[in-house]
Amino acid sequence: MAVRTQVFCGAIIEKDGKILMVRSYGKVWKGWDFPGGKMLWGENIFNCVSREVLEETGYTPKPKSLLGIYQRKTELGGEDYLRFIFISSLKKNKRIKIADPHVEKAEWINIDKLLGEKMRFRSEQVLKELKDYKSGKSFSLDVVKLFVW
Repeated sequence: MAVRTQVFCGAIIEKDGKILMVRSYGKVWKGWDFPGGKMLWGENIFNCVSREVLEETGYTPKPKSLLGIYQRKTELGGEDYLRFIFISSLKKNKRIKIADPHVEKAEWINIDKLLGEKMRFRSEQVLKELKDYKSGKSFSLDVVKLFVW
């Protein structure tokens, strides 16, 4: 059996106590998630997170640290993902129009609302990552730079 793990790069961006979240169209994975997406063949992790956040929100991220590398739970035969989640700020450039046709909207949502209400997330993994962020978990970007060739 051949296995191919896909890499997801996403960013937690906080401003004034609110987290930038995106909600996608669709039935299977509809719900809130951090902006991000799959890494393209030959793309490095930093380019991926920048491209995906820009496409989904219109903002350009500036990664400050790594929250963690997570393996998404999958069912047998499902896609296996490693999620690289960065803690980012925003670059001081003008916001552009959202380019990703799968994104219903990008919205700043209060972090306490995300943690306290019954929000529909794309997966339970998003809530775990959000709790890790709220607890102060963070790693140097040097951890990820070890893998950039």
